[in-house]
Amino acid sequence: MRVVLILTALLFAACSGGEKPVIAVAANFKQPLAALWKSFSGKTHSNDIHIISASSGKLATQVMLGAEYDLFLSADEKYPRQLLKKSLTRGIPAQYAEGRLVLFIPAGLYSKKGMNNISSEFRDKIVIANPALAPYGRAAVDVLTASGFKGLKQRLVYAPNVHLTYMYIIKAARAGFVARSLFFRNKKSAPYREAVHWMNVAPALHSPIYQAMVLLKAGKFPEKIRAFYNFILSESGKEIIRSFGYICP
Repeated sequence: MRVVLILTALLFAACSGGEKPVIAVAANFKQPLAALWKSFSGKTHSNDIHIISASSGKLATQVMLGAEYDLFLSADEKYPRQLLKKSLTRGIPAQYAEGRLVLFIPAGLYSKKGMNNISSEFRDKIVIANPALAPYGRAAVDVLTASGFKGLKQRLVYAPNVHLTYMYIIKAARAGFVARSLFFRNKKSAPYREAVHWMNVAPALHSPIYQAMVLLKAGKFPEKIRAFYNFILSESGKEIIRSFGYICP
């Protein structure tokens, strides 16, 4: 028990930004967040804020356990609402984006006819973000279920978050489902092209990926981060968000 307590203390010490605001962001939105901060402040995020990136569920749990985050940008509305119910927020959550799910096959898409032909053609592992923690993983499960895929459960591989899903697909698998934003304004994904290596999944096949953010009571820089929060929701902020392939409310 003592070891667990020590490790927990070390975790939250690492999560503290010291003299910098701390922003917790879902893995799919880390790069857009950095671009938003640079436009807002004129500085790179490493100079002015501390960013913690992980799955939405993991970040929400850290907040519930006492992490001193100023702002939480989730990949869904569920986790910010949970924090609101626990009286851990400054105000109510606000939707800042709607995400899109894509099928990613680095070697090239097998078919342009859509999802219904994929189950019979895949023979290897399919990677998705852990649906217990990651909204994009839940959306992937919706897609597989709606498409009537059978016999795939034993071939699914779960990654901790959607960014690591992307990495797993490239390094250790042939296919998987990730956030569309990972293919926008990203030098690492430049070799992969739409309709060649990845394809949009019809939104009707999964629950909407409404991404919400909320200010947190534990944060030490409420005024500075509220100004940034308002910038994200402004037309200037929305323009940047759209440039990463998101839909804005």
